[in-house]
Amino acid sequence: MLPGGGAAAPQPGQRLTVLYGSQTGNARREAEKLVQAAEAAGLAVRLVRTDAYQTRELASERLLYVVISTGAKAIRRTTRSASPNSCWASAPRSCRS
Repeated sequence: MLPGGGAAAPQPGQRLTVLYGSQTGNARREAEKLVQAAEAAGLAVRLVRTDAYQTRELASERLLYVVISTGAKAIRRTTRSASPNSCWASAPRSCRS
């Protein structure tokens, strides 16, 4: 069972995307643990840094976890390079400017 999820079996062909943003490595380690748990549950998994993720892919995601353990300035550094629209709506105002 994945964190926050039920015990339902994964559907054939489902893939979980795990995005992480980390300055110190904490989020990456937690994301890697999540990947191991998902693979053990039978899911195909893709682990991606937030700055390497194309936001246009969000529309096609069915299973998505986002793991970020840094402050707003670090989020800005690790996501801004991917796209000016990379910051989430719930991010601090400083990230959205």
